[in-house]
Amino acid sequence: MSPSPRCLFSKVALACLVATVVHVTSLPEAHAEEEGGGMQSPGLFGVGLLFSGIGVAGLGVGGYFFGQGSGACDGLSTSSLPTASAVETCRAGVIQQVGGVLGMVGGGIFVIAGVPMIAVGATPEDDPPAPRIGLSIQPTGATFQMEF
Repeated sequence: MSPSPRCLFSKVALACLVATVVHVTSLPEAHAEEEGGGMQSPGLFGVGLLFSGIGVAGLGVGGYFFGQGSGACDGLSTSSLPTASAVETCRAGVIQQVGGVLGMVGGGIFVIAGVPMIAVGATPEDDPPAPRIGLSIQPTGATFQMEF
């Protein structure tokens, strides 16, 4: 008995996600904070990734349910009265489609909220200004300035 295509797709998608996370965290740029630079807000970046991940999952699940309920009312005839089971099947399909739309809307909201969080959290920290030394020599004297 072979696994269903959906189960196989889910396992492949999960493996790709784990491999991407491992790859990103092993990049030298990911450890820039140790070298003095880094993200402005790593926490906000993480929350943005979480929200975006939830949103993408919501879009996928919502699209799945919307697609599953799409053909439920195709069996109804306009020339005769429908049976109770045909009406119930159509009703269940419409409810499934409404749930799918709600899932996609919720997922879209999470993605829209997460992407700006990622962008703001990933902006580099503002580097402090470099120390400056100034020397001014005039006929009447000299001045020495140091800013840090």
